[in-house]
Amino acid sequence: MPTTVGLPVRTRTHKVLSMRDSSSRAPRSHARVAWLLAVAAVLAVASFASAQLPPTNGSSPFWGSTGPKQPNPAQPSQATQQTQPAAPPVAASPVIARIEGRGITQADFDRVAQPYFTMLKGQYRASFDANLQHTASLNVLDELIRRELLAVESQRQKIAVSDAEADKILMEDPLFATNGKFDPVKFDAYKTSQRSNYGLILPRLRETAAMRKLDESLRQRFKPTSAQVRAEWAKRNDQVRFKMFSLQPRDLPETESSAAEWAAYYKEHSDQFARRTRLRLRYVRLSLPGEGESTRAAEESRALARAKGIADSLRHHTLPDTALELSDTGPF
Repeated sequence: MPTTVGLPVRTRTHKVLSMRDSSSRAPRSHARVAWLLAVAAVLAVASFASAQLPPTNGSSPFWGSTGPKQPNPAQPSQATQQTQPAAPPVAASPVIARIEGRGITQADFDRVAQPYFTMLKGQYRASFDANLQHTASLNVLDELIRRELLAVESQRQKIAVSDAEADKILMEDPLFATNGKFDPVKFDAYKTSQRSNYGLILPRLRETAAMRKLDESLRQRFKPTSAQVRAEWAKRNDQVRFKMFSLQPRDLPETESSAAEWAAYYKEHSDQFARRTRLRLRYVRLSLPGEGESTRAAEESRALARAKGIADSLRHHTLPDTALELSDTGPF
């Protein structure tokens, strides 16, 4: 699907905070950002829900068992004593990226980045410099873009979501908890209240639930096997590969062979122990005239006398066998 991102991204990365390629010592940045983004999404839905309800003095932040408190007629209200100036309008957060027309604002980025940076500062302390913060910012932006892509793709695939799956998203909000545990009474009272905006936020809940279903199916589909994980780890970390055959003393036979067995084996494999006769010749090539030439007989006599002299010198070691005039056949 086409994607348009409106924020310039540098290509420099840091190994410690890399989301796609991290070593075993690196923090699980992808999981942390995704967790923070999920929490922010739920809180955003819940804050939207609570913002749509009038403030009450009841025990629940979403509704009140009694009506709004009436002012005491004996005391003048603050509105009659002093007219307060209207609050200035809040400026819209700038859009930093767009995915298929869906904008990611600076407020969306800050909602996830601020707690993420705080977490990393506590972990790295003085080592959390500008370079690490830049890489962490790219991690947050990457996860925000991934979330929008999930939304676009879940709509394209028309993933069906039940009311129970949509309610499960809202149940994760701490506003529906009592003493740290989910309170079904409080949740059901919110859904059935006449002043509840449950119907308004239900489309957003369905979208979030569809994104979660698509994300889980993709993770299951592309989950690597244990063999693939080991192979990838070895590819990135192995420096030397070698094969070995380990032979322990317990692998050897307890009794040694007898002399008779040695003799029998030697007799059957005598060719492996025989030392073959090898020769090495040193010679001199003496040139002679061609056949039919008048000087050939005289040259043969001189050559024969020279050859005998060389043989006598070698026999009496008066001529080294490494003399330049000698040729060597090598062992054969």
